[in-house]
Amino acid sequence: MEETGYKNRVLRIDLGTGEMTRWELDPAFVKKYVGGTGIGTKIIYDEVPETVNWNDPENRIVFCAGPLTATYAPGAGLLNIQSKGAMNNMLVSSQMNGNFGARMRLAGFETIIVQGKAAEPTYLFIHDGEAELRSAANLVGKTTWDKERTMKEEAGTDPKKTNAICIGPAAENGVPFAGIMGDYGHSASSNGPGAVMASKNFQGIVAFSENKFAEMHDDELAKEKARAAIQAAFEGRTGGAIHKYGTLSWMPQNWYIGMTTVKNCTTNVWPNGQLYDGKAIREHWEDRKVEACWRCPMGHCASVKVENGPTDGIRGEEPEYEMFMGWTVHIGNDDWKKAVKAHNTNEGLGLDAREAIYIVSFAMECFENGIITLEDTDGMDLSWGNVESGEKLIEQVAYRKGFGALFSDGIKKAAEKLGGKALDCVCYTGRGVAPHIVDGRGWWPLNFNLLFSENCSFGGSPTPNPEVGSLGQIAWTGDPTNYGSNGHYQMIAQILKDMPGTCYFFVMDKWTPMAELMDAVTGWNLTLPGYLEAAERVLNLQRSFNIRCGLTPAHDLGASKRMLEAQVNGPFAGHAWGDVQEKVQAEYYETNGWDLATGKPYPETLKRLGIEYAIKDLWPEETGFDAAVDAPGSYFVKAE
Repeated sequence: MEETGYKNRVLRIDLGTGEMTRWELDPAFVKKYVGGTGIGTKIIYDEVPETVNWNDPENRIVFCAGPLTATYAPGAGLLNIQSKGAMNNMLVSSQMNGNFGARMRLAGFETIIVQGKAAEPTYLFIHDGEAELRSAANLVGKTTWDKERTMKEEAGTDPKKTNAICIGPAAENGVPFAGIMGDYGHSASSNGPGAVMASKNFQGIVAFSENKFAEMHDDELAKEKARAAIQAAFEGRTGGAIHKYGTLSWMPQNWYIGMTTVKNCTTNVWPNGQLYDGKAIREHWEDRKVEACWRCPMGHCASVKVENGPTDGIRGEEPEYEMFMGWTVHIGNDDWKKAVKAHNTNEGLGLDAREAIYIVSFAMECFENGIITLEDTDGMDLSWGNVESGEKLIEQVAYRKGFGALFSDGIKKAAEKLGGKALDCVCYTGRGVAPHIVDGRGWWPLNFNLLFSENCSFGGSPTPNPEVGSLGQIAWTGDPTNYGSNGHYQMIAQILKDMPGTCYFFVMDKWTPMAELMDAVTGWNLTLPGYLEAAERVLNLQRSFNIRCGLTPAHDLGASKRMLEAQVNGPFAGHAWGDVQEKVQAEYYETNGWDLATGKPYPETLKRLGIEYAIKDLWPEETGFDAAVDAPGSYFVKAE
């Protein structure tokens, strides 16, 4: 068979003029950047200069479906979103599981580029290769739950073959950590992509298609390799556990290694910690209904009905690990049913859950310590465990009203406004966003993962994995040896997880089956080393974009005081990440081929990876390279 690659059809929309144009991406270009976050990052790098702010109409937001999206691959509904983010004017590279990515591709487009600003609230309807901009005036002010339902009803198509993504009230009110929600509970929210959409008067996208699968290079081989990828995942430690009890299955191990955040990371122990077990929680719900992502055999996503007590009668999304722990022990609460209600309120508002939850826990700690009083909160009791007050607080945050308005620009800015002792109680990374609701102060691979990430979310935890090249042994805490060199390979592997267009739960234990599936689908025959090289290319391009936007080595080291301190109790207390992070940074930069003083990828690194066009931006004094390689716009081919 001839190599066919994966066809990448592009829809470009200028909301300011209403003009829509169709293109295709050059196949050689697509192969070089693979898809998903690779193609999205390249477009953002080329089209969004450092002079453009996140809320400028000239900012782009790019929606990408990868080569495995809508194929036989398991969990192949992933959507990648790239932009310049609202929290720090650096890169957005956020992913949303569910079904929308697959439906978008089947509706006719692998990539949608949105620029400009609409005069009135607008949303996009795509189907059968056609695109239509519609008025969204009736959507403004609705929760994401209601907005998504309304968009699907207005499409007038089979609801089982129609999917939608949208923003919520928080984005409409300019909250910079607002996300994009879709498929009733899935979220892409790191660094505020929802706020970017709102700044363009763009409410969402609805997609319809009756097609079942995207075109594949070798259909029968793709089926075979998809079965192998599923089997490898189920036989692995991570995939097998998630198949049984979802991400809630992580709880026992996270208690064991001190990764569970309790009361805003003031402690790592909890009296009822042994009760927090995935199996026990699943059995706690009266009615659980699986709401699987695209062709996903894991079945870990679900809705649950809550009966009895103050939340009686509510049906909502079953929280994943972070959201569940965030609305329980992280804020000092043991009522699991209240956690379901609070989580679904947050999703409806369209807030990044980690930022919202850390705001609640930070406010509660400040309340306990007298930094915030009842007079400040207008009588709202923010004592530990008061879920109702926490829920009320995030509603105020989303609408920029009352006491909550103090936090509407994010936790870092709120702490700086409060000043004094409040700065000792806050958790944020050097890029100015709240960390994930897991504690890396005891299990250092996680802290590395969060603090060196180029997308303000999970990067890659430095753990040995010969399959992706990381060989050096590491200690969980106390000894930083090999963290930087090991982290180099794992950061690359993490980027690769966001390129194919399938759920990364199917590659957390073993990579090769998925690489073989990509070859069967695309005909590229890159094999795993070739895909890892493409991911390293994209990692360096993301770094280059952030450097151009003001990133310095200090951002990698600039987390809040609490994140750099040692845990005070738990299994790995007593070792402070702040004592070793400079050593880790130096080793990581050296292994990456980055300059320690500036954090820039060296010219020879950029040349080796075939992205020498970035040299002129990072090293303007350099000469002797071909800046025409992958020149902006050169890879767009006019569609017929």
